Amino acid sequence: MKSAPCLAIASILFVLLCSIRPAVCPAQEADDLPVAASVRAAVVDSTIRFVRESYFDSLLGARLSDAVRRARDAKRFERCVTASALCESLTATLRRVVPDKHLKVDYTVRPRPMEPATRAPSVEETARQDDQSRRRNFGFERVERLPGNVGYLNLRRFERPWLAGETAAAAMAFLANTDAVIIDLRGNGGGYGDMANFLATYFFDGEPVHLRDVHDRPSRSMLQAWTMPYAPGPRFTGKELYLLTGKRTFSAAEAFAYGLKNQGRAKIVGVTTRGGAHPTSAMQVNEHFAVFVPHAHVVDAVSGDDWEGKGVTPDVETEEEKALAVAHLAALRGIQERRKAGGGGTGADATPDPDLTSAIEEATRAVEALPAK
Repeated sequence: MKSAPCLAIASILFVLLCSIRPAVCPAQEADDLPVAASVRAAVVDSTIRFVRESYFDSLLGARLSDAVRRARDAKRFERCVTASALCESLTATLRRVVPDKHLKVDYTVRPRPMEPATRAPSVEETARQDDQSRRRNFGFERVERLPGNVGYLNLRRFERPWLAGETAAAAMAFLANTDAVIIDLRGNGGGYGDMANFLATYFFDGEPVHLRDVHDRPSRSMLQAWTMPYAPGPRFTGKELYLLTGKRTFSAAEAFAYGLKNQGRAKIVGVTTRGGAHPTSAMQVNEHFAVFVPHAHVVDAVSGDDWEGKGVTPDVETEEEKALAVAHLAALRGIQERRKAGGGGTGADATPDPDLTSAIEEATRAVEALPAK
C-alpha cells in the first residue's frame, strides 16, 4: 500500500525483484552498472542504517542490520562488481532474516537526483508521472458486461484517486446495471491504498466502514483506512462481488481483497496471493541506488491481523487460468438463486429468464471444458 513518507521514486514502490537466489554475483548485463568499491561500501552501509532506523519492527530492524553488517565484515559483497549483483546479494541477505517481499535494494541505470524526503515533486516530474498513469488508463484495463448480465472489471493497478477518480467512476457507472460484479486482480501488483478504499466504497451502504489501521514507526502514528462517505453513482450493495486473485496479486490489491473478504462483502476466487502487507518507502543512497524499507504494518479491522507472508486465501480455490470462468458461473447461479427467492438483481422475480438459463448452460460447458492440471 502507498503511504505518506515516500520519496520521488515512489511510483515504483510495489515493483518486486526477481525471486530470491543465494547471494552470488552474476555477470553484468546490458542494462547493468559497474560498481566501484566506494559506491559498494556506501550502498551496504546505508542499507545497514536504513533498516535499523526505519523498519517497522525495531527488533527485526536490528536483526536485519546485524545480518548485513556480518556479511559485510565477512567480505561477502566484495565480489559484487555490478549493480544488479550487489542489489541481488543484499536483498537475499535481508530476506533470509525476514521474508518480506517489500524489502529490497534496487537500482536504476538512469540517474535520479538526490532529494530530501520532504521535497514535493516538480511540475515536470508530476506531469511525467501523470502522463504515464494516463497511458495505462490508470490501471483500468477492461470493463464489460458478460453473458447473464454479470459485470467484469480487469483492474491492473490502484492509481491515485484524485487523478484516476473520474475513470474509476466511469467504470463503476458502466457496471451499475449488472446483477453481479467480478473484479479481476490477477495481474494487479498494488498501488495506492486510497484507491482501494474508494472502490470498496461502492460495495457498502450507509456510514463509512472501518477497513484497517496502519501503524507507522518513523512518525509513531496510526492512520485508519475507511470507505468514503461519498462515491459518484449508485452503490452495489445488493449484488454479489467476486474478486479474482493470482500469483501476481500484491500489496494494495491484497488489501482490497483481504478487507472485502473479512467484511463478508466479497468472495475470492483463484489462488493465494503473494503476501505483501507492509507500506514501504524508497530511501535513496545515491543517484542510482535505493533501499526499499517497510516502515509500517497493517491491522485489519475485522481479523486484527494482516496478510503479510500468508497472502489472501481464496474462498474458491482454482487454477489462476480458470478463475474467471469459475467466478462467472458462480455469479450466474447466485443471480438465479436470488431471483427464485424473489429478491436482488435487476428485474428480480420468480419468472424464469431464458437468457440467464442459456448463460448458465454456456458457462457450465465452459467450466467443464477447462483442462485439468
